[in-house]
Amino acid sequence: MASLEGVDVSHLEGAINWEQVKDAGIAFAFLKATQGNGFVDPRAQENLAQCRKFGIVAGMYHFYRHDVDPEAQARHFLDNLGAREPGDLLPAIDVEGPDDGGGSFDYPKSEVVRRVGVVVGAVQAAIGRAPMIYTYPSAWAELTGNSTQFAGECPLWIASYGVATPSLVGGWKDYTVWQYNDHGTVKGIGGAVDRDRFNGDEVQLNAFRIAALAKVARPS
Repeated sequence: MASLEGVDVSHLEGAINWEQVKDAGIAFAFLKATQGNGFVDPRAQENLAQCRKFGIVAGMYHFYRHDVDPEAQARHFLDNLGAREPGDLLPAIDVEGPDDGGGSFDYPKSEVVRRVGVVVGAVQAAIGRAPMIYTYPSAWAELTGNSTQFAGECPLWIASYGVATPSLVGGWKDYTVWQYNDHGTVKGIGGAVDRDRFNGDEVQLNAFRIAALAKVARPS
């Protein structure tokens, strides 16, 4: 199946020349917006504006912390998404293990699932669709016991490296985005960058974008 190339970035990549990134064949990008309940990525809105300027399909993601109240995280993420536009990708919730910055916790797997569900539900209530979930097989198994709770509503953004096709988790039958390399290179971005593929062609990406935005603004 055809696939489209993408990247995911944060302030750690520094200033990005998005015109060069577009010319390098990048069709979409996920941009870090927030983390926990206090951090706002200082380059998030600049990156979003530049992606839109040069025709790169953009989506924002929140780095989830297990040691921070999920309701506070949801409010923080939604308050800092910026003005969303038709054609944006769904927002994503980045769920990782404690060793990868997700924060320590001492509660059971069922509570991990419940707390992630709080954030998912808040985003869904605000924009009319459930967000994407980013994770990787070992983390999802360790954190949630391979919970299938979100497979019916949340598109999967899966990290799986060094394989011909990504491993699936949590009852998902397919993936929407595959992060296949965490040390890639792209013209216009200094140093290593995460590389992603959309599971489909341009027509399918456009259909996904249209379906993603049942609402384009947070209810007042």
